[in-house]
Amino acid sequence: MINQFIMRLYIKLADFRITLLALVVTLPIMYVMLNMVDSEMVNSLHFAFTKASAEHVIEQWRIERFMLFKKFFWLDFIFPAGYGIIFSSLIARLSLRRVSRNNIYQTLFLIPLAATIFDYAENMGLIITLNNLNNLIESVVFITSVLSSFKMILFILSLLIILWLVLLKVLRR
Repeated sequence: MINQFIMRLYIKLADFRITLLALVVTLPIMYVMLNMVDSEMVNSLHFAFTKASAEHVIEQWRIERFMLFKKFFWLDFIFPAGYGIIFSSLIARLSLRRVSRNNIYQTLFLIPLAATIFDYAENMGLIITLNNLNNLIESVVFITSVLSSFKMILFILSLLIILWLVLLKVLRR
């Protein structure tokens, strides 16, 4: 039953129109996030790991930058779905002919979706952190940083899988 669901999802994501739609939605959001929000400061907060580090990052933000971050934070709830669908769709599309030979390809497309789940969990930790600036919770800061780390590992792994599948496709020609 679960295997059938995964296979149906895999085939749906292999449709190039899904990738294209996700790109059209995600690219403008990525542009806004990269140009309107101080990415370096946001990443510093994501990987603070300790209350003292998080407090230091927050102290470094000027009020204008902090308010700008809060204003555009909602975009970070759309962006993970976008990159998750794009990466999963690309992996499914690039590995479509390989599924019958090796079932590992059937499950690789789930890695970007797992990154998306970790990203949403990370965002929830950031919301808790941002709503408790005067009284940061050490465990929330640490867990949020761990979630960010897992997300980044899965994100990079997804990119490597895509590059590997593209390389395999090029070498087969």
